[in-house]
Amino acid sequence: MGAASIQRTAGASALGYCARILPRAAHELSRWDARARAIPDATLRRHALAALRKRANMHGAALFALLAPAGARAPAVRALVAIQSAYNYLDMLAEQPSADPLANAAALHAALLAALDPAAPHPDYYAHQPRREDGEYLLALLALAADPSLEPSEPAAVEAAYFPWVGALHTMLDSLVDVAEDRREGQRNLLGHYDSPAGAAARVGALAREAGARVRALARGRLHELILTAMACHYLSAPQAAEPRARAIAAAATDATGPLVRRSLPAFKLALALSGPLRAGA
Repeated sequence: MGAASIQRTAGASALGYCARILPRAAHELSRWDARARAIPDATLRRHALAALRKRANMHGAALFALLAPAGARAPAVRALVAIQSAYNYLDMLAEQPSADPLANAAALHAALLAALDPAAPHPDYYAHQPRREDGEYLLALLALAADPSLEPSEPAAVEAAYFPWVGALHTMLDSLVDVAEDRREGQRNLLGHYDSPAGAAARVGALAREAGARVRALARGRLHELILTAMACHYLSAPQAAEPRARAIAAAATDATGPLVRRSLPAFKLALALSGPLRAGA
């Protein structure tokens, strides 16, 4: 696929996302915001609202609706925004103090598995939490969406591309922009496990190359590459990625992910400059 073809595909997909999917995502987020404000417990309400403020995560999740048939994109957006909202909320709760942090995280994140099966029982997700009165906020967070035209072999191929490669790259880039915040909060950062920034850069570059190759080989590789590009550019355009300790890692990720990232990154940086400063994970 030539550069012009890539640019046309990216442009058409971006236009479709902005014109159809992004407004739907904004509508879903406004619904969940109103629902979160009704949570009885003040602490859980605060966490739920803080999780919903990570709008870029939700918009990024909604981008996957591009892969659904046109007639199924509305329920796909509902599902994607809901599951990402649930994940953000549970992740935030799992970071709160608990007598048994591992058991607490396992109990909370069991909700993500139950959300995928309408017939599944709902255990006590708050078993290791001091607060639990969420007004059943966690129990309405996912509406399922399906693509009847999906080839039986495609889900396995997508999973093999996204796990571990795309997921690992996402985690490392998230760690890249969270170095200063993690240091302030006394939390571990994955990049701190490497002996040097050069070693971390080499590993992130290897992940980026493999992630790019894997998604481009998928049945709908152009759309998957667009999603990967948007994810990478979101993090690489953050001011934290330009800090001295992050530059080598950011450069390795930019060079290795693919040419579309290098061409798209200036536009993401401009959009960030025009919209004002954002938390990288927001």
